[in-house]
Amino acid sequence: MSRWRPDVVLAHCFWGDALLLDDLFPGVPLVAVLELDLASPRLHGIGASSAGRQLQQWADAMAIRRMAVGLTASRFQRDTYPAWLHPRLRVIHEGVDVEACGPDPLARLRLASGFTFGAESMVLTFAARSLEPLRGLDRLLAVLPALQRRLPRLHVVLAGACDRGCYGPPPPQDKPQADSWLNHLLARFDDDIDRSRLHTPGLLPPAQLRDLFRISAAHVYLSRPYVPSWSLVEAMACGAPVVATADAGVDEWVLDGVTGKVVPADDPQALVESLLPMLENPMTVGPLRLGARRHSAAHFDQRRSVSAQMALLDAVARGQPPPLP
Repeated sequence: MSRWRPDVVLAHCFWGDALLLDDLFPGVPLVAVLELDLASPRLHGIGASSAGRQLQQWADAMAIRRMAVGLTASRFQRDTYPAWLHPRLRVIHEGVDVEACGPDPLARLRLASGFTFGAESMVLTFAARSLEPLRGLDRLLAVLPALQRRLPRLHVVLAGACDRGCYGPPPPQDKPQADSWLNHLLARFDDDIDRSRLHTPGLLPPAQLRDLFRISAAHVYLSRPYVPSWSLVEAMACGAPVVATADAGVDEWVLDGVTGKVVPADDPQALVESLLPMLENPMTVGPLRLGARRHSAAHFDQRRSVSAQMALLDAVARGQPPPLP
């Protein structure tokens, strides 16, 4: 057996990466990356039953027992855990590359379908790892008929995997064509949505995704309470004007009227009324674009985030109290 002994171990514990750590490296301190307490009432009903979620987090529970400190990326994620655990948790977002994710008024988005969009286009954007209700796909599709009727020039780009879900349950298998959440939800609208102005390019490469954010006339973030999307921070860093629903965690990113617009959750009329002025009068969203860029650069610069994480690891390795946020 190797005699190598690390000073500290950093591990995302949900999948069991930190199990048997004491056997491998006795006494080595653990910094445990804790994503979410899936049994929290803040998540109100996503996923499996409460008992099932607790069983899913058995590996997390084992890590919490022996960790020196826990690490979460947002206050919302920290607050899903019980209050007695909070003194042992630190909130440090991983950050984004705010230099790569910058505004560019000359950006062009070229899709494989042949469509090309730029700053002159009226494009409503949406991005998620997968297109599913947990990320708000149903909320967006519900308002598209009204938006398309009002705005003949409007195009909508949904970036994300179209053929699978990643976090929520699978779609009901009630129709042969409902092999994905996208197809299942679109089937509800028949001809109410103009498919020629709805684009689903799948998962976009990073550079193309950044161009999507740069040309966006309005970017919607409609996730249910869950891990806040890193794509939202990247969109803001690129200067996209954001409209988000007031679900848990959004207030750390989107400050209403400053870095974007916030509308009540599950209020489609409020969503439409917020989007229409932004799409019809693009000159009015300049302050939101600037506010989004400034907020992301000030609070989510990857360089500062990495420095804070390194300071945390150094303190733990030296046996010192972890720095307060």
